[in-house]
Amino acid sequence: MDRNKQTEVQTEVSYLTLSEFLQSTPPNQWRYISDLSVSQHVGAYASVSKEINKCKLELYCSNDLCNGFRFFRCAEVYEYPGPHLRTDTQNYLYVIYQCSNCQKTQKVYSLAVILLIGEQSYEMCRKLGELPPYGQPIPSRLIKLIGPDRDIFL
Repeated sequence: MDRNKQTEVQTEVSYLTLSEFLQSTPPNQWRYISDLSVSQHVGAYASVSKEINKCKLELYCSNDLCNGFRFFRCAEVYEYPGPHLRTDTQNYLYVIYQCSNCQKTQKVYSLAVILLIGEQSYEMCRKLGELPPYGQPIPSRLIKLIGPDRDIFL
């Protein structure tokens, strides 16, 4: 293989959508996101800020009304250092999703976001954590089989 072609293959970056990232990526991993931000705002001194994309997710809802995969919609976003994502710096935020069916189950994501604008513009996201924790859902039949009086650690 030619050296130039080999370099191009190594520098090729794979992008995920924000919904793919939140649904399928374990915590503590940086990923390039293709649709991370929307709604560009121009503030004082021509500073540019954006809002995070509030995409819908398909997640497991453990509520007795649902007990399966349902659509979750973004309920609230808490951002630091301010109300909008800043470019060329690291932003920290909590994103709270709520089940569209039962309106009771919530999923909370803690994220670090970098938006770089320039010659090589990109948007990256790192999942710092999530509640309930990342992983396969525990079937309700198993929970009923074990019973409420027993302590289990999975």
